[in-house]
Amino acid sequence: MTPPTRPDIIQWIKRAWASLTTATILGGFKKARILEAGQAEHELSHSEPDWKALICLLQQGNVPVQTIDSSKDIKQDDAVEEDDEVVNGVFD
Repeated sequence: MTPPTRPDIIQWIKRAWASLTTATILGGFKKARILEAGQAEHELSHSEPDWKALICLLQQGNVPVQTIDSSKDIKQDDAVEEDDEVVNGVFD
């Protein structure tokens, strides 16, 4: 089995976020206490999410922001193939 590429994963995440309404996102942020109930809300453009505002909200909520280290990616050669046999819990 081949793992998904980073660009594929990013597209999945962007599509998932784009499918949510502003009210849903703000409601989730309020419930998670990332956004205070009385904090001013602003309307986002329907064409592209306001990524800077999202990053700002996440940073205010003390959510760690990490840089992706591509050296830690799973390499194609490291992945276990579907037809590999497992004998006594050891891959042969």
